[in-house]
Amino acid sequence: MLEKSENQWAHSSAGQSHRLITGWSQVRILVGPPEYAQVLDRDLGASLKERISLENQLECLVKLQGLDIAISQLMREKEAIPQEIQALEQRYSQEASHLEAAKAELEDLQKKRRSEERELESQAQEMKKRQGRLLEVKTNKEYSAILHEIETLKEKQSTLEDEILEVLETIDHRTQQVGTQKERLAQEREACEQQKKAGEEKLAQIETRLTHLLEDRSKRISHIDRTLIQTYMRIYENRQGLAVVSVKDGFCSGCFVALTPHSYQEAKRNDRIITCANCNRILYWKE
Repeated sequence: MLEKSENQWAHSSAGQSHRLITGWSQVRILVGPPEYAQVLDRDLGASLKERISLENQLECLVKLQGLDIAISQLMREKEAIPQEIQALEQRYSQEASHLEAAKAELEDLQKKRRSEERELESQAQEMKKRQGRLLEVKTNKEYSAILHEIETLKEKQSTLEDEILEVLETIDHRTQQVGTQKERLAQEREACEQQKKAGEEKLAQIETRLTHLLEDRSKRISHIDRTLIQTYMRIYENRQGLAVVSVKDGFCSGCFVALTPHSYQEAKRNDRIITCANCNRILYWKE
């Protein structure tokens, strides 16, 4: 509805027509046959329809942007799910590698223990030989030499026994660690499978939601002027997904810069495309 303010009438010299001058626009009213009034009615109707159409397109743009924001969010979630699943599998793979390394270390310790036990057995056999020779020697010098060899063997045996005991303690500790890692790996595998299943279910839900949103988007675009869509897309891409913003208290809600009084009033009318002079976003008035 057109608002009238400070109405003035201008008369033509012929007295055949009158011009209504308002603060919003000028409309010529012709005095004559009924067909002139019909023409005027058509012109006013077309102007009103054009304004309503633009208001509807602005409203469609706002809803389109809401769809695009939702679509972008879902696309980010969709891209993140395979990455999350991959991270879970990598973590499981690392845990499995740590377990294999611990088992290999435990096997090396067992080999070392067996080798030292064989060495200890060999030295015990040598000890018996030396002790047997003590009964065969004829001189004190030979007897003393064999006793020295026996003492050396005893020292080696003592050292080996200490090393074997240390290895056995390490083996016990490592065995407990391997058992704990096996349990943790089993739990990790179960958690990984559960989260992977949940991720796949969420991915399917996102795909369904995206299909509906994209269909809705296509329908809405069909009702918007192509040039306006191109302008919207350019701003949307350049302004991180926010192309249409409301004006509030004289400010652009996109960049929060104050509008000029004229721009603010123009934006409040919602009957034309007004952009912010600072961020170039499309402005609209929301009650």
